[in-house]
Parts: sequence; structure tokens; C-alpha cells
Amino acid sequence: KREIFESYGDLFTIRPKPISINLAYDWLEECDSSRFEGTIKDLQDYNDKYLIESLCKQFDYLSSNPKASEMVEKLLKGPFDNAKVLLSDVGSRLFRSLINVNPIAAIQNIERNLSSLSQKDIKLIDGISRRNIIWSLEKGCFYQPTFFIASKLMLKFALSENENYGNNATNQFLHLFRIHLPGTEANLRERYQLIEYCLSEPDLRDFGFKAINS
Repeated sequence: KREIFESYGDLFTIRPKPISINLAYDWLEECDSSRFEGTIKDLQDYNDKYLIESLCKQFDYLSSNPKASEMVEKLLKGPFDNAKVLLSDVGSRLFRSLINVNPIAAIQNIERNLSSLSQKDIKLIDGISRRNIIWSLEKGCFYQPTFFIASKLMLKFALSENENYGNNATNQFLHLFRIHLPGTEANLRERYQLIEYCLSEPDLRDFGFKAINS
């Protein structure tokens, strides 16, 4: 009668957003690594896009919760601090929402789990999981505090490019050096430091010259 719940087939949603956010927060606060990995597996087995996107929206809503950033940091250093989870289709999609809540912790998570991978291993990351990681890195490149680390990670994916999309890792990296609408809070000096880094590394020198010409 109070219309707190709405039913969609076999599923139920909670209408008042504050209640929904608090329930999501309580669940995540008690979530350990095994429970979280089990949830990821169940979502992949069930393969319900509506259910997955609904869960991701709950993470997005947490960005307005004052305690959410700290909670997400614990999540990224605990259950989510796992390359297998991060590179799964569902895990990578959830990560795209987590980065909105705590960009610094999220980019540090990618750095811990993926920076040590060889270029051959990076090239093997494909499909929706690669798309989600690139989109997440794009957000990391936007924020000034995470610009340099996220950009270097984007460059790592660009070096092992396997996509022909307009917003693949290569194009997203080069986009950061445009004069107008570069898609980042980083100033010109910070972006120039990244070019200098590329020019100082033989394997990256071509990207440095391409960045100058962007």
C-alpha cells in the first residue's frame, strides 16, 4: 500500500532511493571476498542484464553517500583486489560504477592488478571486459589526481591494441593531448610531462610524437 516495492516479473525493486542506498551500503559493508566472488559468479551464470545494470546503479547512487568512498576503498582492496574478478564481464562492469565513487582507489586497483601483465597478456584482454576497463581508465584520465597513473595504464593497453573502435585505448590516449576539449582536468604542463615520459622510453616514442601532433 505504501508502494515501497515494485515488482518486475520475478524481481522486486525498492522505490525510495534512500532506503535502496542504505540497503546496498549495509550489504557491501558485510561482504567478504568469497561472498563477493560468489555474487559475481551467480550474476554471470544468471546472465540477466537488467539485474546486473540494477546492481551497477546502486553503486552509482553510493557516490552521494558520505561514507561510500571509504567503503568502496575497502571493497577495492578486499573482494575486488583480484585480476580474475576485475577482468570478468560482470566484474569489469561493476568496476565502471565503483570508479565514480572513489576514482583514486579504483585506479590504484587497476595498477596493482594489471600493470605487471605483459603486453601479450594485455592483448588477450578483449570483448566487453576490455571495453569496461578502457571506459574506466577514461574516467581515471579525466580526474587530475589520477591522470598520470590512468594515462600510463591507457598507454599500456594502446601498446597492445586489438580494437578498431573510435574510442579504443589508442584514440582515447591521443585525445588527452588536444588543445580544445581534451577530456581531462590535467593542465598542459601535466600533459606535457606525459609526453616527455613517452619520448624517454624507446617503445613509447612513437606515441609521444603522435601525442604532439594530436
